[in-house]
Amino acid sequence: MDNRKELSRLTSDIPKQYHLKIKSIALLTGKTIREVLMDAIDAIDIECITSAHLPNKETRKVLDEIKEEKNILRNNDTDKITKKFGL
Repeated sequence: MDNRKELSRLTSDIPKQYHLKIKSIALLTGKTIREVLMDAIDAIDIECITSAHLPNKETRKVLDEIKEEKNILRNNDTDKITKKFGL
């Protein structure tokens, strides 16, 4: 059986920076560009992005605070942060 009948050609113009990034990922992982792109597509959770799931009230509040940059801890000292969260 000819496997080429199961393939489809995709052509897309993308910015050079993304093309170089894809090529770099392929080189560093020892994969082909095709494999890198298929891995990226496989990593997308279709069920999640197509579901009607809505975040609950608490989650919406936190997301709004993040957008408004409220209650965000800014600290480069990982020891202080881990201690604050009891880790």
